Amino acid sequence: MKINTRLSEYVRACFTGIWIESHEHQDALTEIAQLCLDQQWQLATWDIESGLNVPGQAEQDASSNDPLAAIRSINALATPDGTAILVLQNFHRFLQSAEVVQALARQIVTGKQNRTIVVVLSPVVQIPTELEKMFVVMEHDLPNRLELEAIARGIATEDGELPEDSEFQTVIDSAAGLTRMTDATLIAADASLNSLTHNDTEEADKEAESQERPLDGNADDLARTSGLSSSRRSAIMVSRVDVQT
Repeated sequence: MKINTRLSEYVRACFTGIWIESHEHQDALTEIAQLCLDQQWQLATWDIESGLNVPGQAEQDASSNDPLAAIRSINALATPDGTAILVLQNFHRFLQSAEVVQALARQIVTGKQNRTIVVVLSPVVQIPTELEKMFVVMEHDLPNRLELEAIARGIATEDGELPEDSEFQTVIDSAAGLTRMTDATLIAADASLNSLTHNDTEEADKEAESQERPLDGNADDLARTSGLSSSRRSAIMVSRVDVQT
């Protein structure tokens, strides 16, 4: 089930404290933003570096990187008939503070009256005892096989870049359990090498030559691969690291 489907169910049921375990914050934020756009919900996001960000509003002042101020800011987005969502990234780092825990507990209760939802986006689930019963926990799933195949076909768009049949399934198997960003890197490297060795004999010869001695990134190595595109040169470097290990 997609993250936006589950999140929508929790928001409609007025769970005002939602903890999302995710290793892919950018993808999760993209899905949440699309959900808010579709449902016409207000959205604000916060992290310690960028501070508070409200789409359509001017940049906040320097104090917006204060975690206490971030929690309290969501009430300014509340409307009589609407829903507002505040996404706090990596907020588990601030839950050792008694003040932050208390402010979060108070806001989750207040959210029941004004439909303001606090979402913590974190790679781990570390909920203080005081807040355990106030949060519902959900997981941002890693990509399944269908999504992996879509990623692969979206990256390798030229003929011959992807292997056929069982070899293609082997690539998908090797990407299982990884994040979308890592999957894309792995698949791009595989597609580049596959195209190199199957479609271009001249470049394949260069690749074979590079396999004969270690490639350590020095000037000679760069010269030997200078005739290749940057993506294929990177793929060869990745391949050599795999062989050497």
